[in-house]
Amino acid sequence: MTETNKTDVQQELFEPEMFQRAGRRDMHDWNPIELVPAIRRLGLSRVGCWEELEMEFLPGLNVITEIGSARGKSTILRSILQALRPVAGFLYPLTPSEGAAEGRIAIEFMYPSISHRLVTADVPTAPESDAVSLGQRMLETLRTHLRLSQAGMGLLIDEDVTSPLDTPMYREAVRLLNEATCQVICVIGSQRYNPGDFPAARVFACTRGSREKAGMEILQSGVSVEIEQQFVTGENT
Repeated sequence: MTETNKTDVQQELFEPEMFQRAGRRDMHDWNPIELVPAIRRLGLSRVGCWEELEMEFLPGLNVITEIGSARGKSTILRSILQALRPVAGFLYPLTPSEGAAEGRIAIEFMYPSISHRLVTADVPTAPESDAVSLGQRMLETLRTHLRLSQAGMGLLIDEDVTSPLDTPMYREAVRLLNEATCQVICVIGSQRYNPGDFPAARVFACTRGSREKAGMEILQSGVSVEIEQQFVTGENT
C-alpha cells in the first residue's frame, strides 16, 4: 500500500466497551448493494477475523467466495464501508481482532478523481406484494444498480443478493455481473459459486487460517480490462 497516494484512506479501529460484534448474519446494518469509488487495493490489519489481509482488485468484476465454512467475506465489505463512512453510526461496527487494542483499514482508490453524471432517471422498483419473491426483488435491485452504474465507481454486493435466487434467477445474475460496465466486488457463497461462471473475474476465496483467523487464496486471476474513466470539468463537452 503506497504511502504517497493522496487517494488512500486509512481508518483506525479502537475497541469501545459499548460495542460488541453481532454474530448474527441477519443483523446487517447496510444495504446489500452499496455504491463506492472504484478501489484498487484494500489492506486490513487486526480487523475482526483478519490478522493481516492485502487485496488488489480488478477495474471490472471481482468475486469473493469461501472454501468450506471459512469466515471473513462480509467483513471485507464492511471494512470498506466503515472506512469510507467513519461517522455513519453503524449499529454493529467492526472492532479490532480479539486481543488487539487497535486495528487498521487502508484503501487505495482506482482513480485520483471521479466524475459522477447527474441524470433524471426513472428508477423502477419491484412491487412489495406477497406475489413477488425476495429473489425477484433482489434480482431487480441488482439489474437496476448495474444499469445506472458509472465509470469510476464500484458496486459492493453482499451475498444476501444472490443467496435467495433460484437457479434461473442466479443464471441471469451471472449474466448481468459478467456484462457489468463498472467495478463490481461481489460476495457469493460457496453453495452458489461455480468455477467457470465468471471467466474474466478475479476470484478470491476465504480460507481457514491459523489460530482461527481467516486466510485468503486467489482462485482465478481474471482479465484486467481498463474501464474508461473520463473527468468532466465545468464546461459541457
